[in-house]
Amino acid sequence: MWVGKRSMRKPTGPGKLDQMVAGGQPIGISVHDNLIKECAEEAGMYVELATTALPVGTVSYLTERPDGLRHDVLFNYDIELPQDFEPTPTDGEVDAFYLWPIEEIIERMRETDDFKFNAALVIIDFAVRHGVIGPDDPEYIGITEGMHMGRAGDLAMF
Repeated sequence: MWVGKRSMRKPTGPGKLDQMVAGGQPIGISVHDNLIKECAEEAGMYVELATTALPVGTVSYLTERPDGLRHDVLFNYDIELPQDFEPTPTDGEVDAFYLWPIEEIIERMRETDDFKFNAALVIIDFAVRHGVIGPDDPEYIGITEGMHMGRAGDLAMF
């Protein structure tokens, strides 16, 4: 899995590990068109490749902010990349990309706070959907319930 390292200039999660591509949803642009835009801006991904991304669901969570509770929804996509594709930071929001085995990513999330918290939620969703985290994991029920009930606090193991 490709992992991005956020720029130290980012106001939220500077230097944290993140998805290869992520971004806020602006008004006036479709989710699909925003995906294509973010793929090009953050990873130098060409349109033909970006359009192969498959929508796989959402993850939602609540955070407490000074102005009250905020409910965020993340639109998740899976994309199978060609062996010869290497993402390139292009807009200054990502400093570097790393290609790591998913098991290494899961272990790092379990033992550190290196990942931006909502990036961890997306990776956990991926790991559950692809059987990397399965029913034999002692935390499986808590993880899957937390993912479906918006209780991100239940995912404290990560």
